[in-house]
Amino acid sequence: MNNPLEAVTQAVNSLVTALKLPDESAKANEVLGEMSFPQFSRLLPYRDYNQESGLFMNDTTMGFMLEAIPINGANKSIVEALDHMLRTKLPRGIPLCIHLMSSQLVGDRIEYGLREFSWSGEQAERFNAITRAYYMKAAATQFPLPEGMNLPLTLRHYRVFISYCSPSKKKKPG
Repeated sequence: MNNPLEAVTQAVNSLVTALKLPDESAKANEVLGEMSFPQFSRLLPYRDYNQESGLFMNDTTMGFMLEAIPINGANKSIVEALDHMLRTKLPRGIPLCIHLMSSQLVGDRIEYGLREFSWSGEQAERFNAITRAYYMKAAATQFPLPEGMNLPLTLRHYRVFISYCSPSKKKKPG
């Protein structure tokens, strides 16, 4: 599925369909509850994951989490399309969380990105090491800038996660 709007719409439709399914997590939790050792999971609202629908079941909610690719150089039409999707495809009053995560661990990505831009010739190994070090330093600190410019230009691996949940109206089997 190439269209992110279709992916979100399908996930929301799966959520609505799953709200109508019986809750199987109660049986598993009952078995776990009979075990006599402490469990960290009892402190969390998370209860189950339905692999077929891709939904997480919590104590009182169910939802999904998607990883999206950060958009570099978004323009007005992309912003308008995202705005339209959020306003028209998702129910009102249900929180949608967008999480941006960045990491300085970019060594593998630098290696991958530089594989087609490597130097050749007698000094190739030396120049490739200098190029790699330049980008690794930008990840550890920031890119070197001209005098007087103070911009936070750092090299990071950015990831975007979108999480959505809605109240579960399921009755647990008893």
